[in-house]
Amino acid sequence: MLKFVKAQKGENKISYIIVYSLDRFSRTGDSAIFISSELKKIGVNILSTTQYMDTDTHSGAFQQNIHFVFNKYDNDIRKQKSIDGMTAKLNRGEWLGNCPKGYSYTPNSKQQTIIIDSNGPHIKHAFEMRAAGHSYNEISDYLKKHGIEAFKQFLSKIFKNPFYIGYLSHNFLKGEVVKGNHPPLISEELFLQVNRSRKVRETNSNKADNNLPLKGFVRDYETNEVFTGYIVKSKGLYYYKVNKIGVGGTEAKK
Repeated sequence: MLKFVKAQKGENKISYIIVYSLDRFSRTGDSAIFISSELKKIGVNILSTTQYMDTDTHSGAFQQNIHFVFNKYDNDIRKQKSIDGMTAKLNRGEWLGNCPKGYSYTPNSKQQTIIIDSNGPHIKHAFEMRAAGHSYNEISDYLKKHGIEAFKQFLSKIFKNPFYIGYLSHNFLKGEVVKGNHPPLISEELFLQVNRSRKVRETNSNKADNNLPLKGFVRDYETNEVFTGYIVKSKGLYYYKVNKIGVGGTEAKK
């Protein structure tokens, strides 16, 4: 709307934006004051049908700004009440939003009831496969055969989610983990086993990346091939190279 209003010229020029009340125009406080000021510079006034004030006067403009600031304050109070309510719900062991893959809500239940659905056994087997050393690609292929789309990033989130051992983790809990009311899908031992092995692999990967920060990002000028990296153990030096015959390598300088 603002883009449209500012674009109108000549006979089509817009002079007023009419709203039911000023909180319908904006609840952003200082941002609303800035927007209304910029509109006023091009001859556009904001009018409320329920809060009359003459914005062509200093007192009227000041009164409108007070409304904008109060709207922001009211919005912040509503937001905090909502967050407090959702945090209390989490602390009662109830979940917010959609269930993680493998779980479903029981329909028409007076109290929140989460059950393990038909995808649950396959997600459990994905944990077991990971603990046994299977790759993300192998696990993804297995899940696809059972109708579950699972990319590497999706699998990583699953394996790190304590929901599968009966606990809740959420931003509103500020780092705390609380016991959920839902049934665990896997044992804590299996969860820890998967995440221990994941951390070891990530640590080893990060060590290599720290020594070869440009690996996978830099391309050879002539061939446009991506550089990979390796270490010459006898020299203790890291090198970049292209996996193509005839293309030389270069030392990875610190």
